[in-house]
Amino acid sequence: MLDHARAQDLAAVSIDFDLTVEERAELDRHLHACVACRAHLDGLRLDARTLVDRPRADAPERVRRRVAPDPRPASGTRFRLAAALVGVLVVVVAIFAGTGGPRFGTGPDTGVVEPTSSAAASQVPVASRTPVASRAPVASVEPSPPPATPAPSIPRTPWLAVGDQPAFDPRAATPEKDASNPPPLPCADCGDTSVFSRSVVVRAAVETDDGIVAVGHGCVGGNWVTCQADVWLSAAGRGWESVPHDASLDAGSDNWVTRPTGMVDVVTGPRGFVAAGAVSRARLMRATIWTSTDGRRWQPIALDHDGAGGVAAVAAGPSSVVAVGRARTDDGAVAVAWVSSDGMTWEPAAELEGAAVGHFDGDDQDVAGMFDVTWAGDRFVAVGAECSGLSSCRIAAWTSPDGRSWTRAAMAATAAGRMRSVAYLGSTLVAVGDDGTWENAGGRAWTSIDGTEWIHAGIAAGAERPAALRAVVAVGAGAIAAGDGYAVQSSDGRSWVRSDDGVLAQGTVFGLAAGAQGIVATGQGAMVEVGNVFEGPPAVWLLPYR
Repeated sequence: MLDHARAQDLAAVSIDFDLTVEERAELDRHLHACVACRAHLDGLRLDARTLVDRPRADAPERVRRRVAPDPRPASGTRFRLAAALVGVLVVVVAIFAGTGGPRFGTGPDTGVVEPTSSAAASQVPVASRTPVASRAPVASVEPSPPPATPAPSIPRTPWLAVGDQPAFDPRAATPEKDASNPPPLPCADCGDTSVFSRSVVVRAAVETDDGIVAVGHGCVGGNWVTCQADVWLSAAGRGWESVPHDASLDAGSDNWVTRPTGMVDVVTGPRGFVAAGAVSRARLMRATIWTSTDGRRWQPIALDHDGAGGVAAVAAGPSSVVAVGRARTDDGAVAVAWVSSDGMTWEPAAELEGAAVGHFDGDDQDVAGMFDVTWAGDRFVAVGAECSGLSSCRIAAWTSPDGRSWTRAAMAATAAGRMRSVAYLGSTLVAVGDDGTWENAGGRAWTSIDGTEWIHAGIAAGAERPAALRAVVAVGAGAIAAGDGYAVQSSDGRSWVRSDDGVLAQGTVFGLAAGAQGIVATGQGAMVEVGNVFEGPPAVWLLPYR
């Protein structure tokens, strides 16, 4: 598979030269799965367009004599010339910005297997990568066509609800009712019967040349809750196979779990897949990373932190992978971040300016902290919230050039809301979330050039109070966002209109991913009562490019 350095070399060459058919196919396959390299190419294109608009001057005769004879240099020469041109672009754009030109985005012990330490995990041998589709093809799914760069414009097709939904692993479906397992909470509306709830959420997905890997969590129980990390595989998003559950995917069994534990995000890293989330242990939620070379066998890695919390999101840059989240300490809620060069060995951020994000009553882990992170061309940008109460929150954002040192952006006192998700459109950062209230929260969106100053964007969603938005994904120069029962779209991140036709109304979208065939939305369907069990089923929706 093409590595990041080779992909960025090809991207630079493609700005001014034609790639061979093989090079173009190789680059397209990598860009399809790599957000960081797509952002890198977008930045190069923006710089090139900036230079086109600048006054032109004749090249010296000696330069024309050396360049003009061969309009298409050989491969090695093209790479050297492209590298030189990129250097010139950086210098010229920097000078241009300094003269007042436009600015561009840069952007306890319950039988659970104890996660290994970072040091031990780094010694786990890396197995050879086996294509997901070839390992155990889903009979109902036709082979996926060769991946291509996502469509440059937002799809104009209807959302589709996937019929063959991800399944819930039955291993934890029926908790043991014995003396060590307290009885379930009584249900006031269920007469004399006891009620269990079973909830499964597909939180995020990532697509590679081999297919789609989706991650999430499933929890079952009454006042004693058992949770697990869940993984599903698909060739094209229309049919799903559940990865067999084993002890490495256990996410805790505890009567103090107030939020589901398991996986909440996934990216492709230097050595395979990197998933993030939390495991409940000893009445604490421990931030946890899982790694896999093939999407089937996973290794948990505990991230050391004294507080109770978890990882909310991961993002890959050209040379590192970053994880962000939140934790609760005696002094209140704090934002937390970790960085890794290979996805296997992790260290906490050396400096995290403005980590404190509130001190309020309640044990809810989902109120304040860092909620999402993305690579924005030359920096990581993380978004989240600072709260003084469950319904009194202000947006928060941090930037970092390397994931190790973070600077918090200054926010206006009136910047109410919570940023739940962030995406980089190539020249603009877009974040979506809610208005900062707890019940019936309304959806909001913001834009930024560099992650330090954010402007509230308008949403015309066809409702007086559109519900919270939980995910956003870049599609060309535009974006699609979704959340509690609806989706919106924008051509520039500044103004949003509703884009669904009711297909999402009975569900909640937690993740969005741009794939070869369209946008994949992952989440949960409406809670239903089945006998004396309330079930929240996993759900996937597709928005085809055509």
